Amino acid sequence: MTIYHENTGERAQVTFKVKGMFSGRSEDVSVQVFDKDGKVGKYSLHGKWTGSLVIFDEAESMVKQLWQVGDLVPDAGKKYGFTTFAAQLNEITSIEEGKMAGTDTRLRPDQRLCEEGKLDEAENVKLELEEKQRGRRRVMDEEGKTHIPKWFVKVRETADEEVWGMKSGKEGYWVRRKKGEWPGDMVELYK
Repeated sequence: MTIYHENTGERAQVTFKVKGMFSGRSEDVSVQVFDKDGKVGKYSLHGKWTGSLVIFDEAESMVKQLWQVGDLVPDAGKKYGFTTFAAQLNEITSIEEGKMAGTDTRLRPDQRLCEEGKLDEAENVKLELEEKQRGRRRVMDEEGKTHIPKWFVKVRETADEEVWGMKSGKEGYWVRRKKGEWPGDMVELYK
């Protein structure tokens, strides 16, 4: 995965290490930083996405812990091994209450069931939602329509990549969210 800083041209190349077919999953991750001219920066990150990341300063041969995984939620084995922080990302706070787009995944009934540990029910609801989505896609294909993103616009395209950015202004997500005003097709998508 590559992360670009649109204003400065700097980028970070994130690599999730792959293990062999029979050696289980890999949890190793590394990040190399590059300046706007593509020169390797003096910092890199190394660690495990399930444990911690350290920052390494090439110039000073220094290592410092940058991040460590947080505490797991109770009964984490039934809740995808979520940390407390990850679970909190799905909470609907008073800031969002009544202002969320109907497409916000925090409103997905399968996700709510999953968080309650009702995995079989969640799986059934997820399959229903996906079938509805496939049905909408079939109709679009039959009508010769192409999906147009509501909140993103293609910034540039090269032979090997597309770069997308968020729309801004009165049609942008954040302005719509502040007002709690959503296009009609986004009001109750998961109902």
